[in-house]
Amino acid sequence: MQSTLTLEAFYEGLYIHGLCLLALQYKQQYRNTMTKLFADLELKKQRMEEAEANERKRQREEEDAIEIKAKKEKEWKQEWEASLVHFSG
Repeated sequence: MQSTLTLEAFYEGLYIHGLCLLALQYKQQYRNTMTKLFADLELKKQRMEEAEANERKRQREEEDAIEIKAKKEKEWKQEWEASLVHFSG
């Protein structure tokens, strides 16, 4: 029994093969797009975390500077009062 392939069956096979190739290309493009989107999302997340860390650091440094200024001002007032007591009395 010899099987013969008709021209119609041959073209149908080519059509199905072409559809499979298109489907594979679509899947590959979809995968590439999704990978890029997730990579971009991860970069954005990292940038946001870095910005938040920098903001916390800036606030902490600002609070430290305020504390140091208040401490120096208190010491200066104490020294000034001590010098007034020393000169007046």
